[in-house]
Amino acid sequence: MKRILIFVFLMFFTFILFPQDATTDKSANQQSSSAASQIKEEVKVQNEESQKPKNGWELYLDGRFNDSIKMLIEEKKTFPDRVNIYVILGWNYYYLKRYKEMENISLEGIKLAPNDMRIVKNLAEAYYFQSMFMEAVSYFERYIKNKFNENDSYISTAYNYLGNCYYNMKLYRKADTALSTVNYYKPRDLRINLILADINEKLNEKEKARKFYETVLALDPSNTQAQDGLKRVKNTQ
Repeated sequence: MKRILIFVFLMFFTFILFPQDATTDKSANQQSSSAASQIKEEVKVQNEESQKPKNGWELYLDGRFNDSIKMLIEEKKTFPDRVNIYVILGWNYYYLKRYKEMENISLEGIKLAPNDMRIVKNLAEAYYFQSMFMEAVSYFERYIKNKFNENDSYISTAYNYLGNCYYNMKLYRKADTALSTVNYYKPRDLRINLILADINEKLNEKEKARKFYETVLALDPSNTQAQDGLKRVKNTQ
């Protein structure tokens, strides 16, 4: 009798267990299948996103400047009033050192947005790198006048270009003023101190020239230009 009861108990226990196991396996399989489907969908979306053609801005960010130019020129045909096209094209041409094309596209853009300082900056640089210093001065001064504030990181660069324009035009007093502003922002810039020394020597400001030459030598004791310049101004004082 005892054996019969044990057998019945085992049969009942097995009947209860096996359906539960089957249900659990089925649920686990369903969850696994669902997770796999979700992963496949995510991969599909990512692939679709990666296969989308990039726009001109994205191509520029990738450093694909020629591709960006082609894309933006096509976009310009459809959206000729979209100012950002002219700005980004200017940046592309800058990195490719195609300064005449940078000038041309900036002149187009400035007709649409004369107060867009990005285009003003592009045009100023395009002129500068073509040694068109008088034209460059006009736009660098315009940029500084309209954009000057303490948070503008480009201001010292604009004054640097402006000072070099004046220097090349032999307007040494104006060059001194512009590059002294750069020196305020970057007092340990060797090149700026050296050119300020040269400018002040040309202006017959011997004491100022001497100080700038000494600053250069403090930064670079082996600088022969500063050594020779310091000898000259000391001999004429």
